[in-house]
Amino acid sequence: MVDDLGSSKVMLKSLTKVEDDEKKAKKEKKKKEKEEKKEKAKEKKEPKKVEIKKDPVKTAEAEYQAMRKKMDELKKIAMETGILEEKAHVEEGPKKKMSKKEKARQTAEMAEKARQEMEAQMKRLEEMVKKKAEEDRLAAIENERKDAVEHALRLEQLRDSFNLIQDISDYAAQKIQEENEQLEWKKYLACEKLPNAAMCDQMNTYLHLWDQELEVTTVDLASQRTQDVLTLLRTLEELIDTGSNEDNSKLENWIWIRQLFREYQTASLDVATYKLLRNVEHNLNRINIPTADFSFKDDFVTLCIWLRVMLPIPLPNPRRPPKPRIDVNFELMETSILFPAAIDCENAAIRAMYLKYDHMSDLSETFHMPDVPKEYNMDLLEASKYEWRVNLKYKYANRDKKKPQPVVQEATTDQDDNLGQKQTTESPEGKTADTEPVIEPPTEPEDFNSDEEIPMVPFKQLKPTPSQHVIMLEDNLYMETREKLQYNLPEDDINLREFVILGGVYHFNLLAQPPQPQDFITMEMTITGLYLPKKLEVLPFKVVYVPYVPPAEPEPTPVQSLTRSLSMSLRKMPEEVEDETKKQEEALDKLIAVNIKWPQHVIFLELPVVCRWDEEKKLWSKEEILDVRHNEEKCIISFRTGVFGIYGLATYRYANLPFQAYDIKPEEDGSVTVQLTAAILMLEFNIKNGLICISQLQNSPNMTLQDVVGTYYKLNILKRLMKESGIDIFPAFDAFCYVKGTSEKQWPMEKHLYYNIAQISNSFNFSWSRWNVQAGRRKIVLQMRQYLPDKGKQKNHQMLLVTPLKATFIDCTEVSQVFSEKEVESLKFCADLYHLMKTTSGIFIRNKVTKASKDSVCTLAQFLISTRIFSFS
Repeated sequence: MVDDLGSSKVMLKSLTKVEDDEKKAKKEKKKKEKEEKKEKAKEKKEPKKVEIKKDPVKTAEAEYQAMRKKMDELKKIAMETGILEEKAHVEEGPKKKMSKKEKARQTAEMAEKARQEMEAQMKRLEEMVKKKAEEDRLAAIENERKDAVEHALRLEQLRDSFNLIQDISDYAAQKIQEENEQLEWKKYLACEKLPNAAMCDQMNTYLHLWDQELEVTTVDLASQRTQDVLTLLRTLEELIDTGSNEDNSKLENWIWIRQLFREYQTASLDVATYKLLRNVEHNLNRINIPTADFSFKDDFVTLCIWLRVMLPIPLPNPRRPPKPRIDVNFELMETSILFPAAIDCENAAIRAMYLKYDHMSDLSETFHMPDVPKEYNMDLLEASKYEWRVNLKYKYANRDKKKPQPVVQEATTDQDDNLGQKQTTESPEGKTADTEPVIEPPTEPEDFNSDEEIPMVPFKQLKPTPSQHVIMLEDNLYMETREKLQYNLPEDDINLREFVILGGVYHFNLLAQPPQPQDFITMEMTITGLYLPKKLEVLPFKVVYVPYVPPAEPEPTPVQSLTRSLSMSLRKMPEEVEDETKKQEEALDKLIAVNIKWPQHVIFLELPVVCRWDEEKKLWSKEEILDVRHNEEKCIISFRTGVFGIYGLATYRYANLPFQAYDIKPEEDGSVTVQLTAAILMLEFNIKNGLICISQLQNSPNMTLQDVVGTYYKLNILKRLMKESGIDIFPAFDAFCYVKGTSEKQWPMEKHLYYNIAQISNSFNFSWSRWNVQAGRRKIVLQMRQYLPDKGKQKNHQMLLVTPLKATFIDCTEVSQVFSEKEVESLKFCADLYHLMKTTSGIFIRNKVTKASKDSVCTLAQFLISTRIFSFS
């Protein structure tokens, strides 16, 4: 019974379980049916997507091309970073006939194999690129640390050099001041007739006394006055050239008084000419009955006058032949003038005057150089500090900036349901507000004052690098400066930054004859009519040249066309050519023809250019000057013009630049010799006891400056003598705009190097190097060696490389195949040449350098700064 009950229970349980399983199965079945219905409904709404079977070959090729493109990009990056990797090579299978399936299978296999190889190669290349990038990053960090250490050492060494240079400059300035004071004292004791040019009150008094005597000036008095005035003007020009820019009022007074003296000098010559013309019979030389002339010459002025004497007017005679054209030869001036028929000189006079000086050029705008940026006036110490500051600013501006935290501006209680109470703040007026003020973090400064410290920032690789950024800014500065320094003038205007008026000026004037004195026969008395004001009257004359243009040829007839085509000649007949030439000559004959033998006391290294002073525009111009011809053998220039006025001969200013070579070496007597091989001339200078002389001058076309060879002068005086003689080897800052074949160097570096060379010039020899031109603006390359004048055999040259950052010897020679900047081993860091000398030289040389004459060091440094041999060789 019990067993039955137990079995029944088991049966009941099993039945119950079966029922439950059936229920679950039904539920799952219903669920599946619902899901199937939903899917069918979706399929009805959405169109079925058609699966496109992909071609395995095309898919493999597309994957291969994508990987190939990525591989090329990686290779490009690797090449930029200096990593070389072999190209992936895909092996080709044997060429035999295969079925399409076999071709597809083989192509897929080859593509898969190439893909695997390329993946492996890409992986290796990526690892190499990452490794190289990490190495570069670590190297850049190390270089940055090294640059910081070198910068601190550089500033220390440059301060030492700057103090030495400043000591030399102060000594030279003090000596010049003492010499000027001593000279003024000597002039005061001498009580000379000439005033002190530096004292404007004395110069003004001199002008006042001169003005009272001006009306009675004769030619002899004008000649004597000219010599005195030129002496004063020369002293004034030296004061203006060497004057301090700080005392602008004194400089302006000197320029003002100089112009007054020039005006009085011109008036003095005009009064002397007027006095001569007031009495032709007494003052001039009668060539014949109708003509007279006058000639005068001294060291600075040559005055010639030609005129037709006023005679009674004859009765008209129609048979009288026309007067010939006036052709005057001024022998003292070595000038001849052929006047057009329109000028008959009735009641007129011709004045031709040659002045050895030029008082017009510095009135022109192009005579003065435009201002240069302040960076040009920095010394190397200031430039190094400035570059380092720009470097730090660039790093700071491109730093990884922290992202600002999101700041909640206001929080109201209406939006906060969980706090349960309202947050309020009390204002200063006692009122409550529903918001809390939020204090924003202070922003980091983006700009800094010149004396404000720039914070250091963590290292970050930048492109361009900070050093490249500094160089780019410097390049832009020099390019913009060169554009600003260059004058853009009309074609006929003379740019006095490129050309120079050489040898003086020529005055050609057509003057009215003043009334002549009339003698009384019955008594010893004359009477003269006067026109006020009593001064020279310049007669107007101008001819506008209109060149002859031959008429256009008429269209040929058919017979003429056939004749010309048969003769194959379109030449004009000789009669037609002769007639056109004659008409062109007739047009030119209406102008004034002038022949001038250019002065022999100056050197014209190129053919001179005739120009005329335009008083209105205050410049020299080639307008109104035609038919210019040169006779180099006789040194004669011929031209035609339609106006009278002031004429000059201009020539290219920098004909001797660039230099071909240079050599600086000490002599046994303690002096220093500088040899310059210019483009045309060869010059040798000797510096001794603060003075300089030309010891040799070769290849000169005449004997100019031969009388000053061997004579010692102050540097500014010798420079003026050479420039006035036509030898200008002293380029200004804008000379790069007009001289080809130069390599402009960074000026603070170049100027500092000139001082260093002057400091050690008593023990070392410096020579030109062919690598200097192609080295670039921030590198100067030259040869250097220790030199003992008393020994016959000297050491070999070493190649010296100087940059704004350091000075070092490099493993390169003048005969090397390529230029190498590899430094000589075991050299310490040196900021400039002076410290390089101290590092590499013995105690004997160092002591000898410290004992060098400060006068000679300063003079040599200023001479090298004036010639700029590193930028122009």
